[in-house]
Amino acid sequence: MIENLSDDYPLFGTSDHLDGTAALLENLVNDQEHASSSKADIEGATPWRSGTGREHAFSARCEKRFLRHCSEAPGSAMRGRTEAKNFDEFRSCVYYSEETFRKLLETSNDPFRPSALWLGGFASGYTSLGLQRKILNMHRVPQIDRRTILKLLLACGLSWPMVGSRAAQKQPMLLRAIPSTGEILPAVGLGTSDEFESAGENVEQLREVLRLFVDLGGRLIDTAPGYGNAEQVLGDLMNGLGITEKTFVATKVRTRGRQSGENQFQTSERLLKKRPLDLIQVHSLVDVKTQLHNQRRWKDAGRVRYVGITHSRVSAFKELEQLMRTEQLDFVQLNYSFTEPDAEERLLPLAADRGIAVIANRPFENGALFRRVKDKALPDWAADFDCESWAQFSLKYILAHPALTCVIPATSNPRHLVDNMEAGSGRMPDEGMRRRMREFAKDL
Repeated sequence: MIENLSDDYPLFGTSDHLDGTAALLENLVNDQEHASSSKADIEGATPWRSGTGREHAFSARCEKRFLRHCSEAPGSAMRGRTEAKNFDEFRSCVYYSEETFRKLLETSNDPFRPSALWLGGFASGYTSLGLQRKILNMHRVPQIDRRTILKLLLACGLSWPMVGSRAAQKQPMLLRAIPSTGEILPAVGLGTSDEFESAGENVEQLREVLRLFVDLGGRLIDTAPGYGNAEQVLGDLMNGLGITEKTFVATKVRTRGRQSGENQFQTSERLLKKRPLDLIQVHSLVDVKTQLHNQRRWKDAGRVRYVGITHSRVSAFKELEQLMRTEQLDFVQLNYSFTEPDAEERLLPLAADRGIAVIANRPFENGALFRRVKDKALPDWAADFDCESWAQFSLKYILAHPALTCVIPATSNPRHLVDNMEAGSGRMPDEGMRRRMREFAKDL
């Protein structure tokens, strides 16, 4: 028996009602398979997979019956939610207790087994990442931790990585081109500052973050020699997972002098186990002229593909602007978010004019954002751009700017990684909404 589980969660219905739900679903399928349906009845049908692996389509008529049944379930999260028009709306408000979750996984003859509607989305593409996070990570049920969910999944012959299957996402990841070459990058990347600086007991969690990141379509991973042992941790984990060549690795040089820069770059090459490296950046503009010269030599020699500069403080924007105007750069990395939008004034337009790719760091102000919004609910209008969390609120603001190439939120938490990656799909805030977000930030 798994301990420390609470039954005080909104249910999809009691276990007894679940039996009736499964029976109803099978009857609905049989009704549709053995009866004619009008064209209007089938249009807009919702696909799903039954326990047998067969693909079906619920007509609007069947959906209505199913939703009515669910809304009447004792203890159901859907109770009273008869205004839900389709499965997408129904899925958005379903949460599971340990009892119901276990039954969903273990029941072998109904469409709620892992190959079917609720968990089958990881294979069939019909279930959103948002729903999978709510089911498998218990996004709003902190009492059930990741270890418990892993035990539940493993007991049923499943594994955690299905949470991160890219096929489950309804809409594709936002992609952006590197201006200097046209190479395409997914717009949500991964930072390693703090989170990857030492592996220790977190090594399996970090491995899972990297595996999910690639599974969800991520490529750009940003690191630096100054981030403790992050380069070694990252290099070893990527090599062990066999994903090194699937990633776009960006690192930095932060030292003074030509030879010192060369030595530091050689160490990065060895630790990251990738050649050529994809991007080398002058970290915080330290000895920037010397290191830019070094970077160009490395690029000419085929040891790195792109060069750039970084900073993470608004106070450095004037120097960044000067270098962007006078140097031939592929990338610039800078701090940018809805709470720190200063880069919009001059640097982002300049990057667009000069054909420089932009990486946004500090999307959450090194965690300060979450401290400011603690216990605060997302504004209702965040749903207008498919935003489900404060992390997505900031990331979607950043991604909505057309000059932005990639944002690099750092995390060592698989659940947070999935949440961050979701920000790269769905609707983005328009300019009017972005103004509203900036105004909203003033009251935080």
